[in-house]
Amino acid sequence: MSSLARLALPLALALLVCQDGVREARALYERGECAAALAAVDARLSAQADDADALALAGSILRDPRHVTSATSQRVMAVLARHPALGKASVVPANEPGERLVLRGTVRDAGGAPLAGARLHVFQTDKDGHYTPTQVMDEPHARLFAWLVTAADGRFELETIRPGGYPGTPERQGVEWRIPCHVHFEIELAGFETRRFQLVFEDDPRMQPERWRAWAKDGRHPIVTLAHGELGVRRGELDIVLQKP
Repeated sequence: MSSLARLALPLALALLVCQDGVREARALYERGECAAALAAVDARLSAQADDADALALAGSILRDPRHVTSATSQRVMAVLARHPALGKASVVPANEPGERLVLRGTVRDAGGAPLAGARLHVFQTDKDGHYTPTQVMDEPHARLFAWLVTAADGRFELETIRPGGYPGTPERQGVEWRIPCHVHFEIELAGFETRRFQLVFEDDPRMQPERWRAWAKDGRHPIVTLAHGELGVRRGELDIVLQKP
C-alpha cells in the first residue's frame, strides 16, 4: 500500500463513521424516536459542529411537535445558533399546519444603506398560539424558529405560517390579554445596537383596539400588510433599521 493510500484510509473510515452516525439518527427519527435521534445528532455535532446533514436533521427534530424540550435540545439549539443560514430560512417544517407566509425584508442602517451579515433569530407560536406542545408560553424553547444572516444586499427571506394568538386563561381576559399574533425578531450586528421586536399583521382582528396600535408604534413593532401570492401563500415585506450605539 502506498503512503498516500495509508494516509487516505483513516480519513475514509472517519467519513464512513460520520455518515453512519447521521444515518442512525435519521432512522431513529423516522421511527418517531425524537429523543434518541436528537441524542445521536448531538453526539455527531459534538465531533463536527458544521456537519450540514446533522445540522439539517437537528432542525427537523427540534421543530417536530412530537419532540419534548430537554437539556440535549438546548445544546443542539446552541450549535444551530452558531451556524445560521445565509439569506433564506424556513421557520416551520414543510408539513406544519397553518396559513403559509413568506416574509421578506432588508436590514439597513440609519442612512438607508443595506447591512450584510446581520444575524437574525426568529421564533413564533404555531397556528394555535402555542410555543411548544407541552408548555404553551415557553418562549425560550419555541418549537418554530430560524437562525439566519442577511445576504450581501441586506436582504432576508423567511418561510413560515401565520402564528396563532395566545389562547389565554380564565384569569387573563380583556383587551390587555388579547395580544396580537406576532413573530419575534432578535437582530444583532457588530457596531450596532441589538434590536428586538414583534412583527404583527395589519389584518389581525386583535390589532383593532387603539391600545395595540399605540403599542406597536411606541415599541417600533412593524405592522405588516400581507398580499396574496401564488398557490395561496401570503407575502409580506418589511424594512428593519439598526442604530449605532
